[in-house]
Amino acid sequence: MLKKRNRLTRAEFDKVFKANKSFHSKHLTLLVADSSVVFDTKYAVVVSKKVLPRRVDRNKLRRMLYRMFKTVIIARGYKAPAAILMIKKQYRADNIDMTDADFVAECQSLISNLTSSRLQ
Repeated sequence: MLKKRNRLTRAEFDKVFKANKSFHSKHLTLLVADSSVVFDTKYAVVVSKKVLPRRVDRNKLRRMLYRMFKTVIIARGYKAPAAILMIKKQYRADNIDMTDADFVAECQSLISNLTSSRLQ
């Protein structure tokens, strides 16, 4: 779990969701706050019931992604904008063949687009 200062509140979540720039990969969509909606480095992960019906699976994936945010962005001291990471339905179909390492690598490549285009 991320520290409270690194999690989006409901109001911030809505602002980021409405005023966003998006990056896409095969299984993920990353919504990023534009420059008019600036928060500290804060994140949210969204995993729908349509993607993973079992709560245990959704929470496992969410924890894995929060851990990745912690190691990739927060621990390195990047000043990235607020972001929401959403898992696409395609993940469910490909989940059988994907390993956790493959999925984390896809997340990191998506986040590298964010950090290379938006960091100080």
